[in-house]
Amino acid sequence: MTCTTAEAERDAKEEKRAASNVGETVTAEEVSAAEHLHAKLHAAWALQKRRCLQLLNLLSERAQTDSKQLQEELGLERDEDFIPPEAYSKYD
Repeated sequence: MTCTTAEAERDAKEEKRAASNVGETVTAEEVSAAEHLHAKLHAAWALQKRRCLQLLNLLSERAQTDSKQLQEELGLERDEDFIPPEAYSKYD
Protein backbone atom coordinates (compact mmCIF):
# COMPACT_ATOMS: atom_id res chain seq x y z
CA MET A 1 0.00 0.00 0.00
CA THR A 2 1.47 3.34 -1.04
CA CYS A 3 1.25 6.42 1.06
CA THR A 4 1.11 9.86 -0.49
CA THR A 5 3.29 12.63 0.83
CA ALA A 6 0.27 14.40 2.30
CA GLU A 7 -0.80 11.23 4.11
CA ALA A 8 2.72 10.66 5.43
CA GLU A 9 2.90 14.25 6.68
CA ARG A 10 -0.51 13.94 8.33
CA ASP A 11 0.51 10.68 10.01
CA ALA A 12 3.77 12.23 11.24
CA LYS A 13 1.90 15.23 12.68
CA GLU A 14 -0.59 12.92 14.38
CA GLU A 15 2.18 10.83 15.92
CA LYS A 16 3.94 13.98 17.14
CA ARG A 17 0.70 15.32 18.61
CA ALA A 18 -0.04 12.00 20.33
CA ALA A 19 3.49 11.83 21.75
CA SER A 20 3.26 15.35 23.13
CA ASN A 21 0.01 14.51 24.96
CA VAL A 22 1.48 11.52 26.79
CA GLY A 23 1.48 12.07 30.52
CA GLU A 24 -0.84 15.06 30.48
CA THR A 25 -3.62 14.84 33.02
CA VAL A 26 -6.96 16.52 33.08
CA THR A 27 -7.87 18.31 36.28
CA ALA A 28 -11.21 17.90 38.02
CA GLU A 29 -11.94 21.55 37.21
CA GLU A 30 -11.39 20.91 33.49
CA VAL A 31 -13.65 17.86 33.61
CA SER A 32 -16.33 19.83 35.42
CA ALA A 33 -16.06 22.71 32.94
CA ALA A 34 -16.31 20.31 29.99
CA GLU A 35 -19.35 18.58 31.49
CA HIS A 36 -20.99 21.94 32.18
CA LEU A 37 -20.35 23.12 28.62
CA HIS A 38 -21.65 19.84 27.20
CA ALA A 39 -24.85 20.09 29.27
CA LYS A 40 -25.38 23.69 28.14
CA LEU A 41 -24.82 22.87 24.46
CA HIS A 42 -26.99 19.74 24.67
CA ALA A 43 -29.85 21.76 26.18
CA ALA A 44 -29.57 24.33 23.37
CA TRP A 45 -29.56 21.53 20.78
CA ALA A 46 -32.62 19.88 22.38
CA LEU A 47 -34.50 23.19 22.35
CA GLN A 48 -33.69 23.80 18.68
CA LYS A 49 -34.70 20.25 17.78
CA ARG A 50 -38.00 20.59 19.64
CA ARG A 51 -38.75 23.88 17.87
CA CYS A 52 -37.94 22.40 14.47
CA LEU A 53 -40.20 19.42 15.09
CA GLN A 54 -43.01 21.71 16.24
CA LEU A 55 -42.63 23.75 13.06
CA LEU A 56 -42.58 20.61 10.93
CA ASN A 57 -45.75 19.34 12.63
CA LEU A 58 -47.47 22.70 12.14
CA LEU A 59 -46.53 22.79 8.45
CA SER A 60 -47.70 19.23 7.90
CA GLU A 61 -50.97 20.02 9.65
CA ARG A 62 -51.53 23.06 7.42
CA ALA A 63 -50.59 21.08 4.31
CA GLN A 64 -52.86 18.23 5.45
CA THR A 65 -50.11 15.68 5.05
CA ASP A 66 -48.16 13.33 7.28
CA SER A 67 -45.11 14.95 8.91
CA LYS A 68 -42.84 12.09 7.78
CA GLN A 69 -44.05 12.54 4.20
CA LEU A 70 -43.45 16.30 4.39
CA GLN A 71 -40.02 15.67 5.86
CA GLU A 72 -39.21 13.41 2.92
CA GLU A 73 -40.54 15.92 0.37
CA LEU A 74 -38.44 18.70 1.90
CA GLY A 75 -35.36 16.49 2.08
CA LEU A 76 -35.01 16.89 5.83
CA GLU A 77 -32.90 14.45 7.80
CA ARG A 78 -33.39 13.68 11.48
CA ASP A 79 -30.77 12.65 14.00
CA GLU A 80 -32.63 9.40 14.54
CA ASP A 81 -31.90 8.46 10.91
CA PHE A 82 -28.16 8.35 11.66
CA ILE A 83 -27.64 8.03 15.41
CA PRO A 84 -28.58 4.77 17.14
CA PRO A 85 -31.31 5.05 19.80
CA GLU A 86 -29.01 3.82 22.57
CA ALA A 87 -26.99 7.02 22.17
CA TYR A 88 -29.99 8.93 23.55
CA SER A 89 -30.56 6.64 26.55
CA LYS A 90 -28.37 8.80 28.78
CA TYR A 91 -30.60 11.83 28.19
CA ASP A 92 -34.03 10.32 28.74
